[in-house]
Amino acid sequence: MSDMDDYDIDELQERIDDLESRLDDCDIMSDRYDRIQSEIDMLQARLDDIDDAAELYDDINDELYGLYDDDLYIDRDEDW
Repeated sequence: MSDMDDYDIDELQERIDDLESRLDDCDIMSDRYDRIQSEIDMLQARLDDIDDAAELYDDINDELYGLYDDDLYIDRDEDW
């Protein structure tokens, strides 16, 4: 995961936290509450997408490293 992804995650989480604090000041059945909750849901879905992509990226790296480690690695100490 890149530094930009970390920044995106932090920014999204801060926005979610801010919106959740605003929910405390709203009536549950109001339009404002619904709009805020919708935005929180959208941001949380984006956060989940980033997390899923990071896990997939890690899984791919683990697989590639496993291939490299098991099949292609040459122990240079043994060759000398």
